[in-house]
Amino acid sequence: MQRPETMVLSALAALALACGGGSPPADGAAPEQRTVLRVENDNFSDMRIYVWRNSQRIRIGVANAKSVTSITLNRTIVPAIQTLRFEADPIGGRASAVSEQITVTPGEEIVLRIPP
Repeated sequence: MQRPETMVLSALAALALACGGGSPPADGAAPEQRTVLRVENDNFSDMRIYVWRNSQRIRIGVANAKSVTSITLNRTIVPAIQTLRFEADPIGGRASAVSEQITVTPGEEIVLRIPP
């Protein structure tokens, strides 16, 4: 079992951004830009997931152990292009891990992989 102090989010290497697609509605209104965080938690611990925007830490959900969780980010978190960090905090554990800063555009899917 890996020690909590050495747990590192492999989001640094596995962070993948994919633009959301689709065509605009017929009435000319702007399409809804859903930004989704997909957490691939390969760890044996459930994780609280936070997003860091500027110096503000916002809890956005829980990723269960050994599962994939999709979390839709609120429009207030990604109203336009934003620089964000993600944090995984093991429930009942001591050490959390924080990803590098990434630039996120509304409508993208972000993949965050938490190693065992």
